[in-house]
Amino acid sequence: MLEERLTHPFLAEYDYRLQVFYSADRYGEYRGTVDLVTNPGGRTFLCLYSLTAADRAPLLEVADRMETSIVDLPAHRRLPRAPQGYERRFVGAFVEEAYPLRFVPAQIERTCPSER
Repeated sequence: MLEERLTHPFLAEYDYRLQVFYSADRYGEYRGTVDLVTNPGGRTFLCLYSLTAADRAPLLEVADRMETSIVDLPAHRRLPRAPQGYERRFVGAFVEEAYPLRFVPAQIERTCPSER
C-alpha cells in the first residue's frame, strides 16, 4: 500500500511510504514500512517494476519523474541501487488522475505513463 504525506503547507512536496503486506489471499499480514525518496516537485506518476533474479530476494523499483527507489521487500528497506543481474518487469503505476493516487495494473496499461 502506498502512503502519501504532504510535507509543505503550500508547495506540492510529498513523502511516500510503502507499507509491505504478505499473504497468499486477498488480505495480507502487515510486514513493515519503507520510506521512499521524497517527491519535491508535486504529485506525479509512480511506476512500479518487479525486479527478479534466480536465487535472490525479490526487489521492487518505484520510479517517479525525478527519482527512483529500489526496495528490498523481504528486508523492508530501500537500497542505494539495484544489484546487477535482475530482470525488470512493469507491474503497474500509481496515477494522479484522482485523489488519492490510484493504482492501474499492467494488465490495463502495459507501460509506464509517458507523461511522467
